[in-house]
Amino acid sequence: MSLGDIRINRQAVRNAVRSAIGQSPYNEDIQFVVLREAKIGDPIPVVTPQGKPAFWLIPLLAGDWACGFATVGLGGNVTRLGIFGGAPNDRPAWVKADFFIRPPGDILAEIEAHYPGRELSLPVFSYDSNPARWGWMMSITQPDVHPVVIFITPGGWYVQPTAIPGNFER
Repeated sequence: MSLGDIRINRQAVRNAVRSAIGQSPYNEDIQFVVLREAKIGDPIPVVTPQGKPAFWLIPLLAGDWACGFATVGLGGNVTRLGIFGGAPNDRPAWVKADFFIRPPGDILAEIEAHYPGRELSLPVFSYDSNPARWGWMMSITQPDVHPVVIFITPGGWYVQPTAIPGNFER
């Protein structure tokens, strides 16, 4: 099964997210007040690290920024709601809404500079070993070496720890 095989009713997903935000504990908890005022963005397909459909990620938007997110299973059920940051209006922790459309250009340039002359795969939204660790996944193939798997998250980029000895973040 590929993402192309999965039909999504975007309005049904948005309605499910809006309904979840309106239910306990989200409708009562002061931490989630920003979600109650947010616009529900477009669902983004998320694939497993092996490329199989996993779930949909929906950014919750306040202008040009995502203040939170929802995850929706392939069956249309809301599985998680979250805010970015430690408080309802922790604006420095919010994520640019464009992040959910494409990886940031400055981060792509940094990766290309780190791996000059190597070809990057097309980015896909995936996760690194745990569905809560989502972001843009890309790979770089190197001659005679296992591919390097890179994840781009709202906080920066890193090489998947299992791809090379050691772990480092950018």
